[in-house]
Amino acid sequence: SGEHGALLATADDHERLLSRVRRASEGPVPSGPALAAQALLRAGLLLGDEALYERGVAVLRAEHDLMRDHPGACPSLLLALHFHVAEPEEIVVAGPPDDARTRALLQAAWSRLARPAVVAPLRARHRDELAELSPVFRGKTPLDSVPAAYVCRRGACQAPVTDPARLR
Repeated sequence: SGEHGALLATADDHERLLSRVRRASEGPVPSGPALAAQALLRAGLLLGDEALYERGVAVLRAEHDLMRDHPGACPSLLLALHFHVAEPEEIVVAGPPDDARTRALLQAAWSRLARPAVVAPLRARHRDELAELSPVFRGKTPLDSVPAAYVCRRGACQAPVTDPARLR
C-alpha cells in the first residue's frame, strides 16, 4: 500500500524498481484498488471491523481525483464509493438452509440490493464460531423456531422480521 491509502501494484519488499505502479483506472477488467476497496468495505461490515472498513474508505479517498476528473475510467471505484456513501446495511438471515422460509428471506434480502448491503446466511451449526468472529452475528437466532432476518446498519439493528414481504 502507498501513501494516504493508495494501493500499489507491487509489494514494499518487491525487487528494486524505477517506480512502483499505482493503477486505479480500468479497462475491461476492474482495477485492483477498486476490487480491494469493495472487499475491504464488505469485509469490514461483515466482521464488524471498523478499521478494516476505514481501510476501504482510505482507498476511495486516495483515488478521489481520478473519480472526480475521469469517472468513465473507474466504474468499479464508483461502485465502491456508492456502496460507502449509501450507508450499507448488514442483513443476517438466521435459519436452517433447507427451510423454504429461510430461502424466501434470503431471496427477499438479495432483492433489496438496490440499497447496498451485505447479506449473510447464519446456520445453527456455525452460529457460535461466527459470533466469536464478528459482533454482526451475535444474538441472531430464529424467532420461536421461525427463520428471521436482522437488518442492521453498522451494528445497530432493527427488530427481526420473519415475513419476506416486510423484509423487501
